[in-house]
Amino acid sequence: MKKDNRRKQGSPIKKLGSLIVITSIIAFASIKAARAWEYHPGENKYIAHIDAAKEYMNEEYYVEAIDEFRKAQELKSTSDSKISIAECYLLLGDMNSFKTEADEALQQYGYSERLYMDYVYYYDYQKETAEEIKLLEEAVLEYPESEYFRLCYDSVKGDYTEEGNTYDMVYALADGYDIVVDGEETKVITGEEKSVSKACFDAVFDISKGEELRISAFKDGQVNYYDKEGYRRKTPEGDYDFLGNYYDGYALSHNADGWFYIDEKGDAASKYYEAATSYSDGIAAVKENGSWMIVGRNFKPVSGEKYEDIVKDEANNFVFAGRIFAKDKTGYLMLDTKGNVISSGYTEVKPFMEEDGYAAVFDNEGWKVIDASGNCIEKVSCDELRASGNGLMPYRVGELWGYIGVSDGIYVEPVFEDALRVNDKGYAAVKINGQWTYIHFTKF
Repeated sequence: MKKDNRRKQGSPIKKLGSLIVITSIIAFASIKAARAWEYHPGENKYIAHIDAAKEYMNEEYYVEAIDEFRKAQELKSTSDSKISIAECYLLLGDMNSFKTEADEALQQYGYSERLYMDYVYYYDYQKETAEEIKLLEEAVLEYPESEYFRLCYDSVKGDYTEEGNTYDMVYALADGYDIVVDGEETKVITGEEKSVSKACFDAVFDISKGEELRISAFKDGQVNYYDKEGYRRKTPEGDYDFLGNYYDGYALSHNADGWFYIDEKGDAASKYYEAATSYSDGIAAVKENGSWMIVGRNFKPVSGEKYEDIVKDEANNFVFAGRIFAKDKTGYLMLDTKGNVISSGYTEVKPFMEEDGYAAVFDNEGWKVIDASGNCIEKVSCDELRASGNGLMPYRVGELWGYIGVSDGIYVEPVFEDALRVNDKGYAAVKINGQWTYIHFTKF
């Protein structure tokens, strides 16, 4: 057999470090297809094409395998060879061709356990969670003895494990870091409980978003900058009870006289304000005479607009995924960084926690999920909703919190005393029995 190495394709599942589904697909393919081939021992040409296709598949020459399966189909059409063609496309990563072939197999022969598995992987790969859940509901009922379908269904619907230590408090920031408080010690960790800094602090004020991690923290009676190894870095001299990192050339500071900005030399660069945020995208929000306004790097207003409130996080950041939430007499508005109104009419907002994610807003119709264009993705019936983290949003009913998938329905029923965003590895901080800990979702 002549094989063209240029056409040999590795499995996309291997590249993804994927689910176990493709192993099951191949196992079922070899068993069921072998039975089908044994049914026609006298049909030499059919068997020859099937044997050739099997050999090509074993050596990962999926294009050649498809050609042999098609030749076998011309001689005798069977569900196994038809599904095998679809699976070759799945292994090639050609999802459009897989869907076409699988849909044809479904129309001709109906669902089989093997075809259910193929579709489960396809919907998971495409991140079409709603379709995946619907399909798994059918598969679990059709094949109640299948541990595989039950495992998949539980993981999609939010199966999780508790992992790691407990803490008195956790603050999840939009940049992916968490600030955790344990007794009198505070430290910075990632969501999977890997310590970012080797040092513990009395308080953490800010965590840089740049390539070089820099933590602004209070320790041993002083405010200093620390690197990820916990070593003290050069810190501007002064008496601060808050010191942010440098953004756009300025660091937000606070002392007994109020909020102000210092330049990179450590000198005061602005007057004092009643409240202020760190700079981002060349702008900051400052409060003066009871009103908030957005200023540029020269500390002059970028517009004549004044606001009653500016939404900011624990580190005094106020730009979230390129969006600002500010309040005027009509309610909260969503603005771009130039101050243009994108959407309005909210009485409560939970800003974006990630790029391409979703914010949670409350208006006279209840809680809604919105995107960065202000479009309502869906309405959620709950008492409180928080911004998404990797497609999941914490939601509260009564006094308990759970997680809901964007457009996918309930992920975890409300069972936690509090719950924060889910990071890209599937970890989330939740409060159980008065203490904070981390859970890890099986799906991730």
